[in-house]
Amino acid sequence: MYGDGEHSSSRKIMTGGIPPSEPRPQSVSLLNEDPPLRARIEWLPPEITYDQPINKYVVWYRPVDKIEFERAEVPGTQHFVELNNLAMGREYEIRLAAANDEGLSINSTERLITPVGVPEGEPLNVRYDIVGGQLNVQWDPPEMEKRNGNITYYRAVLTPLDGEGKKIDRN
Repeated sequence: MYGDGEHSSSRKIMTGGIPPSEPRPQSVSLLNEDPPLRARIEWLPPEITYDQPINKYVVWYRPVDKIEFERAEVPGTQHFVELNNLAMGREYEIRLAAANDEGLSINSTERLITPVGVPEGEPLNVRYDIVGGQLNVQWDPPEMEKRNGNITYYRAVLTPLDGEGKKIDRN
């Protein structure tokens, strides 16, 4: 009410920094189209680093139908990563973050769709029954990791055990 009093003596303090802005993805590309699939992700450094060096980049990736992410790290001087052993016929979510001494940036998110391939797994739980002289065959699809995309048809070939009769071939 009557003005300022005396000021305390000054003190120097150091405030904490903050993580950098997110890296800027430039390309996501397949390195080969035959299994095992590999992809390369390239990016530019964050626009805002607050004059702190980038210590590392962290990449998390997963097929969108999975819950858990795989993780890869590269040094802060490297602006690419190669992902190995990707499954065929899947859509991948890829998250990329930069890290300095203060922590991780927010994520940049990209997507990659891998090419479809021939299924690696056989049908599961094949069963049959004969009713009124008619043979009914049923099965379950292969494990998801071995489908390599959507299965569009199945082919069943029935061969007589004695090798003398005619084969039956059905889609």
